[in-house]
Amino acid sequence: MKVVLTVFLLLDVILLACTAQNSTIVEPTSEVEILESPFGNCTARQIWKIHTTCHTPLIVGMQKKKEAMPLVEQMVKCKFNLYNKSKCFELHDIQGSFGEFLNATLEDVRERAGMIQSRPVYQIDKVKGGGTWILFPCSISKDKYVEELKKCNSKMQAMWKNDTVDPRICREFAKTKKCQKQLVDTKCNYTGEIKIFNDFLFGNYNPFCPGGVDITITSGATFCKPFGTIALTTILLLAILLGQQ
Repeated sequence: MKVVLTVFLLLDVILLACTAQNSTIVEPTSEVEILESPFGNCTARQIWKIHTTCHTPLIVGMQKKKEAMPLVEQMVKCKFNLYNKSKCFELHDIQGSFGEFLNATLEDVRERAGMIQSRPVYQIDKVKGGGTWILFPCSISKDKYVEELKKCNSKMQAMWKNDTVDPRICREFAKTKKCQKQLVDTKCNYTGEIKIFNDFLFGNYNPFCPGGVDITITSGATFCKPFGTIALTTILLLAILLGQQ
C-alpha cells in the first residue's frame, strides 16, 4: 500500500514523499499532482514537535560516538509512533509501512553517502474545485537549488565527518542555516502551513549545540536569530552520520 507521508527526516527538512495512491497528474506539467495535505490531520507545529523530539536524540547519540544504525532505527520508530499517537495520518496504514519506510531510508543514505541536501522542497497549495497540489515555488531550477544548498552545507558536512564531537559544528550549523535561509528568501515563495514549518526550521533549534539551541558568540554577534535550514533532513543528514561507521 502506497502512503502519502510528509517525511521530516533532516531537519529538512521538508522532504515530501509524494506517493499518493490514485493521484491525478494535472496537465501541462507532470510535476503537479493532486494529493492530500502534507501534514495530514496535524498542524505544522505538531509535526515540528514530533520532528525535534525524535531527531535530537539521534544527533546527541552520534556526538557520544554511539553506533549509528540503532540510532537511526530508534529515530524512525519514534516518528512512526508519534504520528500514530497524534493521528496525523489516521487514514493510512502508518505502522504497516514502517519496515518499507526504514529500508528505503537506509538505502537512500547508502546511495547518497556524503550528501546532506539533494532534493528540492515543494509547496502545497489549494486548487480550484477542492484538493491541493504540489509545486516547486522557486525562481531557479531544482538542480540549481540543490547545488546552492550543497554549497551552504559543505563545510559543516566535512567537519561532522571528520569529528562528530567538534564543538565548532554548533556555530557552523547556524551559519549553514543562515546561508540556506538567504537562498530560500531570495529565490522561493512558500506560504501557508509549509511556511509555518519553515519558520520553525529557520528558528534557533540546533541539536549540535548544548541545550539544543543556537548560542551567542563572545563578539556580541548572535546566532539566536530566525535562521534555518530548509532541508537538512535526517534522511540525508544520516549520510554523514553513517560515514562514521
